[in-house]
Amino acid sequence: VGGIKTITVDSRLVAATNRNLKESIAEGGFREDLYYRLNVVHVHLPPLRARPSDIPLLLEHFVRKFNDKLDRSVTGFDDQARKHLLDYAWPGNIRELENVVERCMIFAEDGEVGSQHLPGEIREAKSAVGAGLASDMAATPGTTGLKEAVREATLKLEREFIGRALDQTGGNVTHTARRLKISRKSLQNKMKELGLRDD
Repeated sequence: VGGIKTITVDSRLVAATNRNLKESIAEGGFREDLYYRLNVVHVHLPPLRARPSDIPLLLEHFVRKFNDKLDRSVTGFDDQARKHLLDYAWPGNIRELENVVERCMIFAEDGEVGSQHLPGEIREAKSAVGAGLASDMAATPGTTGLKEAVREATLKLEREFIGRALDQTGGNVTHTARRLKISRKSLQNKMKELGLRDD
């Protein structure tokens, strides 16, 4: 990038970020020419908390992985442990889930992993959306008025709801709009407002 000579290579680059790159470009924190070179195929991947239906599949994958790595014979997670994992907000996304599975399998006996093997913050978590809202509300009294707090909570719920719908339709905006019973244009505007798309 920035050179004057073209060099041919046979490779494919996959890049990921959790930042809004358009904002970073406007603030001078990311090069615009690099953005347009990288942004050939854009894939929106919602956070894990917005797609809890993926958690059972990821659990199966990580159990197989760590059975091989740790030479264990863990069959999976019992119902109570799964409920805790589904209720947790996963601020660290899939990497956090992977670390939790590995930790549980280190301390658990062969067979099923129970809730007693889970870290305390996961056992004590409420639902992912509820936990997020509770922590947001806990930080607002004294610094934010009721109207603003309600607006922030509403935006968070909308972001979660639309993010899940996008995940269920593979990111297809037309199908998502149909599922949400709103126009495609309204959905695009709402996605832009909620930061669920770059353009």
